Amino acid sequence: RLRSLYYLAASKMLKQVVGKATIERPVRHSKIWEGHVGARLCAYDSKVRAAIQRMQDGIDSSRDVKRDRVKFHNLMTLYSVLMFCFCTSCRPVRAPFLRRQRIDEETGFAYLADKDDDAHHKLRLIWVPDLCQEQMLKYEEHCARLALHHSEIRDWPDPCFFLTKNREPIRVRLGTLPAGLEPFLQLPPNHYRVYLRHRLLEAGTPPEIVMAWLGHAFAGEEIWNVHSAMSAMEYRVCISNYLMPILEKDLKWKVM
Repeated sequence: RLRSLYYLAASKMLKQVVGKATIERPVRHSKIWEGHVGARLCAYDSKVRAAIQRMQDGIDSSRDVKRDRVKFHNLMTLYSVLMFCFCTSCRPVRAPFLRRQRIDEETGFAYLADKDDDAHHKLRLIWVPDLCQEQMLKYEEHCARLALHHSEIRDWPDPCFFLTKNREPIRVRLGTLPAGLEPFLQLPPNHYRVYLRHRLLEAGTPPEIVMAWLGHAFAGEEIWNVHSAMSAMEYRVCISNYLMPILEKDLKWKVM
């Protein structure tokens, strides 16, 4: 396998370097380190868990309240989009969501262009868990009911949208996500990528699996490549074993 070739080459180089590094050198600067170690702006588990719980409570309390329809829709949008991002590591550059029709029913795989233009030169393969697909279905059903009474929503090009106070749809983007997220978690919209990278590595997930999940696969290990050293099906099994316990058992994501 390609990975074993890299491993053997790196091991050989390391032995050569260690063999020469036998001379002890005094520390030049004894000043105590005051910088940052690890990922900055990485959320606390308790804060993320509490934010998810508050979103769930907000959806439940506004679901059947007529005057809160805009609030309910915006919370459903925020919750569904964030669940999708937590499951797939989707970057919120373009619309951070997909229509369910774009997901393969048998495998759960889909192609995502989260930092691409309309030419789609930088597509990547993602796996969408059943939990997320069920939430996507709930959101689509909600939007379909909403479109019956609002004609401007029927032809909306994106799979998700927020509503203004006048019930006009606006895009879900980096510029619009912070306003919805801020009451629950005061971190950048893409905080989940840093947070879950840390959680996955801490749980013992193989680094190459984490990198593939983030869309930063090592050369030769791109799961969408026919000649990849990593099987897409093996990737799906592995990321599921490590990611889903974090999302379902620890963070308590559920279908709303």
